[in-house]
Amino acid sequence: MRQVERLLGMEPSSALIAARWNRHPCPVVDYVNELRARDDGGGTSTVVWSCEFRVTSDDEAGATSMIRDFVKAGLDNLKR
Repeated sequence: MRQVERLLGMEPSSALIAARWNRHPCPVVDYVNELRARDDGGGTSTVVWSCEFRVTSDDEAGATSMIRDFVKAGLDNLKR
């Protein structure tokens, strides 16, 4: 299954993007994320990725770990 997100909003002046997952393979619902970037000067920046969701399986720790791994992979890809 491929992941489909819906853009909820953008604020270019504050480097903010918000989105909701519409279709995905993770055992969660109501997943909404925000990505915010801050210019640290010198050609570097800090990205903060926050999300909220509800787990739909009996394995809350496993589902949370899956989301944590997804977010970490996304942040690692931004470093490239």
